[in-house]
Amino acid sequence: MVPPDSDESLGPGEARSVELERQLAASHTRTAELEAIVVKQAAQIEVLLEQLRRNSSNSHLPPSSDGPGTAGSTAGKKKSKSKRKRGGQKGRRGARRQLLPVEQVDHVADIFPDACCGCGRRRPRSAGSCARVGVEA
Repeated sequence: MVPPDSDESLGPGEARSVELERQLAASHTRTAELEAIVVKQAAQIEVLLEQLRRNSSNSHLPPSSDGPGTAGSTAGKKKSKSKRKRGGQKGRRGARRQLLPVEQVDHVADIFPDACCGCGRRRPRSAGSCARVGVEA
Protein backbone atom coordinates (compact mmCIF):
# COMPACT_ATOMS: atom_id res chain seq x y z
CA MET A 1 0.00 0.00 0.00
CA VAL A 2 1.15 3.58 -0.83
CA PRO A 3 1.16 6.31 1.82
CA PRO A 4 -1.48 8.99 1.14
CA ASP A 5 0.98 11.90 0.86
CA SER A 6 3.31 10.31 -1.73
CA ASP A 7 3.32 11.45 -5.38
CA GLU A 8 2.08 8.08 -6.66
CA SER A 9 -1.31 8.47 -4.98
CA LEU A 10 -1.89 11.77 -6.80
CA GLY A 11 -3.27 12.06 -10.28
CA PRO A 12 -1.19 13.41 -13.19
CA GLY A 13 -2.56 16.95 -12.84
CA GLU A 14 -2.04 17.01 -9.08
CA ALA A 15 1.54 15.68 -9.39
CA ARG A 16 2.33 18.46 -11.88
CA SER A 17 0.84 21.02 -9.48
CA VAL A 18 3.00 19.76 -6.60
CA GLU A 19 6.13 19.91 -8.80
CA LEU A 20 5.33 23.47 -9.85
CA GLU A 21 4.85 24.48 -6.20
CA ARG A 22 8.29 23.01 -5.36
CA GLN A 23 9.85 24.96 -8.23
CA LEU A 24 8.08 28.13 -7.10
CA ALA A 25 9.35 27.69 -3.53
CA ALA A 26 12.90 27.13 -4.85
CA SER A 27 12.57 30.26 -7.01
CA HIS A 28 11.43 32.31 -4.00
CA THR A 29 14.41 31.06 -1.99
CA ARG A 30 16.85 31.88 -4.81
CA THR A 31 15.26 35.32 -5.28
CA ALA A 32 15.70 36.09 -1.57
CA GLU A 33 19.36 35.03 -1.77
CA LEU A 34 19.96 37.21 -4.83
CA GLU A 35 18.23 40.20 -3.22
CA ALA A 36 20.52 39.83 -0.20
CA ILE A 37 23.54 39.79 -2.53
CA VAL A 38 22.28 42.92 -4.33
CA VAL A 39 21.84 44.78 -1.02
CA LYS A 40 25.35 43.76 0.08
CA GLN A 41 26.89 44.85 -3.23
CA ALA A 42 25.00 48.17 -3.18
CA ALA A 43 26.52 48.88 0.24
CA GLN A 44 29.99 48.02 -1.10
CA ILE A 45 29.47 50.30 -4.11
CA GLU A 46 28.44 53.16 -1.84
CA VAL A 47 31.60 52.72 0.27
CA LEU A 48 33.77 52.68 -2.86
CA LEU A 49 32.06 55.76 -4.31
CA GLU A 50 32.64 57.59 -1.04
CA GLN A 51 36.34 56.72 -1.25
CA LEU A 52 36.42 57.88 -4.85
CA ARG A 53 34.87 61.25 -3.95
CA ARG A 54 37.42 61.82 -1.18
CA ASN A 55 40.19 64.32 -1.96
CA SER A 56 42.53 66.63 -0.11
CA SER A 57 39.89 69.29 0.47
CA ASN A 58 37.41 67.02 2.29
CA SER A 59 39.73 64.59 4.11
CA HIS A 60 43.09 64.33 5.82
CA LEU A 61 44.81 63.35 2.55
CA PRO A 62 47.66 65.50 1.17
CA PRO A 63 47.10 67.41 -2.10
CA SER A 64 49.56 65.14 -3.90
CA SER A 65 47.12 62.25 -3.47
CA ASP A 66 44.52 63.99 -5.62
CA GLY A 67 44.24 62.33 -9.00
CA PRO A 68 45.31 63.93 -12.26
CA GLY A 69 42.80 66.25 -13.83
CA THR A 70 41.30 67.38 -10.54
CA ALA A 71 41.20 71.09 -9.92
CA GLY A 72 42.19 70.72 -6.25
CA SER A 73 41.39 73.81 -4.22
CA THR A 74 40.11 75.62 -7.31
CA ALA A 75 37.24 73.16 -7.75
CA GLY A 76 34.05 74.99 -8.56
CA LYS A 77 35.86 78.28 -9.22
CA LYS A 78 35.92 79.40 -12.81
CA LYS A 79 38.65 81.71 -14.03
CA SER A 80 37.26 84.90 -15.52
CA LYS A 81 38.30 85.61 -19.08
CA SER A 82 40.85 88.38 -19.42
CA LYS A 83 40.43 91.18 -21.94
CA ARG A 84 44.12 90.97 -22.83
CA LYS A 85 45.64 88.59 -25.33
CA ARG A 86 48.10 85.95 -24.22
CA GLY A 87 51.82 86.72 -24.26
CA GLY A 88 53.74 89.97 -24.05
CA GLN A 89 51.63 93.08 -24.29
CA LYS A 90 52.27 95.94 -26.72
CA GLY A 91 54.44 98.72 -25.35
CA ARG A 92 56.32 96.54 -22.90
CA ARG A 93 60.08 96.88 -23.07
CA GLY A 94 61.75 93.56 -23.63
CA ALA A 95 64.19 92.11 -21.11
CA ARG A 96 67.46 91.82 -23.01
CA ARG A 97 71.10 92.59 -22.44
CA GLN A 98 72.51 95.88 -23.64
CA LEU A 99 75.15 95.55 -26.35
CA LEU A 100 78.61 96.91 -25.64
CA PRO A 101 79.80 99.92 -27.59
CA VAL A 102 81.98 99.03 -30.58
CA GLU A 103 85.05 100.52 -28.80
CA GLN A 104 84.82 97.94 -25.98
CA VAL A 105 84.39 94.88 -28.23
CA ASP A 106 87.41 92.53 -28.42
CA HIS A 107 86.55 90.67 -31.61
CA VAL A 108 84.05 91.27 -34.43
CA ALA A 109 83.05 88.41 -36.76
CA ASP A 110 81.05 88.94 -39.92
CA ILE A 111 78.85 85.89 -40.46
CA PHE A 112 76.76 85.61 -43.62
CA PRO A 113 74.58 82.69 -44.73
CA ASP A 114 75.88 80.67 -47.67
CA ALA A 115 72.45 80.22 -49.23
CA CYS A 116 68.90 81.44 -48.87
CA CYS A 117 66.96 79.47 -46.25
CA GLY A 118 63.83 79.44 -48.39
CA CYS A 119 64.98 78.62 -51.91
CA GLY A 120 68.63 77.57 -51.49
CA ARG A 121 70.07 80.14 -53.93
CA ARG A 122 73.38 81.77 -53.11
CA ARG A 123 73.03 85.17 -51.48
CA PRO A 124 75.26 88.15 -52.03
CA ARG A 125 77.15 89.41 -48.99
CA SER A 126 75.62 92.76 -48.28
CA ALA A 127 76.25 94.78 -45.18
CA GLY A 128 72.92 96.58 -45.50
CA SER A 129 70.64 94.12 -43.71
CA CYS A 130 72.55 92.84 -40.72
CA ALA A 131 71.96 92.66 -37.01
CA ARG A 132 74.31 93.01 -34.07
CA VAL A 133 74.30 90.14 -31.63
CA GLY A 134 76.31 90.04 -28.43
CA VAL A 135 78.01 86.73 -27.67
CA GLU A 136 79.89 86.12 -24.47
CA ALA A 137 82.79 83.66 -24.59
